[in-house]
Amino acid sequence: MIRIKSVVVGLSLVVLLGMFSCAKDPSSILDGAEQATFQAWIKKNDPQAEKKESGIYIKFYEHGNLGIIVPKVDQSWLQLNYSLSMFDGSIAVTRDSSTSRLLGSWSPTTHFVDDFVAYYSKTTAFTYGRICEGLRDAFQYLRIGDSARIYIPSSLAYIDASPLSDNSGYVGQNVDYLNKPIYINVRVKDIINHPVEWEKNKVQDYARTRWGQLSKDSIAYGIYMRVIEDDPKALPITADSTVRYFFAERFLDHQLVLTNVESVAKAAKYYATAAASRWNYSVTEFMPTDFLEAKKDSTKQHLFGKIFLKMKAGQTVEVVSLSNWTSTGSSGDFTAVPQILPYEPRVYQIRTIKWSDSKKEADLNLTKLL
Repeated sequence: MIRIKSVVVGLSLVVLLGMFSCAKDPSSILDGAEQATFQAWIKKNDPQAEKKESGIYIKFYEHGNLGIIVPKVDQSWLQLNYSLSMFDGSIAVTRDSSTSRLLGSWSPTTHFVDDFVAYYSKTTAFTYGRICEGLRDAFQYLRIGDSARIYIPSSLAYIDASPLSDNSGYVGQNVDYLNKPIYINVRVKDIINHPVEWEKNKVQDYARTRWGQLSKDSIAYGIYMRVIEDDPKALPITADSTVRYFFAERFLDHQLVLTNVESVAKAAKYYATAAASRWNYSVTEFMPTDFLEAKKDSTKQHLFGKIFLKMKAGQTVEVVSLSNWTSTGSSGDFTAVPQILPYEPRVYQIRTIKWSDSKKEADLNLTKLL
């Protein structure tokens, strides 16, 4: 843990942060004192960190060897793993599962994967709140495979609430990091300039890896289906049908997103969580009116309507789909639990049941298959 040992400009860092964290005018005396304190602290505690023109400092631990791909403003997306810390060493935000476990903040409903962050322009960065100005400025110096620590003064750090730690599950030690100097330990896993193509490759790789090849039962662009369990006597589902079904929605790593099967939620240790307590654990019905709605884009029925018309009653299928077909779309949902990142494809296991099937039988069959 980093400890503050010096007194600068006649006041301790703690006092300065408390008095001056709201000062944002670079020409003011108060902001000048805070900046002097910030610089003096880094000089004493991490003199190898290099100051950049904006006022941030960067210390590289490792440089990647995967080629030079320069992030492009308003085009590139960065795949990052990071932890955000205060100057006393406390961790405010982390996307690292092992760190979260050590802090005691780990939750089974948190999807611990690399963040997927757009390299927006300066104005857009504040609008969307995904990155602070200091981190945005640091992107221009980062390449694939780089590991670095970025020191950010309060004037370039997080000013308003950010989706980094709200209800997404990535909170660390529950400390307030707004309007305060911070540092971020970050590793750049990848830089993506064409996210749609990148996501499509992930979907196809899943189908090839899990199924051995791309299914011939492709439903639409970016939607692939394979039959897991069939009933040769069952009739095809039509648009005037009422479909009864159980399902589990997952990420590509098979972490659960949503389900209406109680035993599946329990197996994933979701059942007792606040988010899952609102789920409806019973057979769901897809009505003829839902098929009409499914013809429209950006509806929750859109994807399932396409899938059901390729199924029979009594079948169990697995479907992998691009995010643009899902209810969240390709923009994701930062308020969802678990958090859904942009361009994050999904996998669905779906079992349609006959009216003669019991809930218990269909539930158990789906649980066994999952």
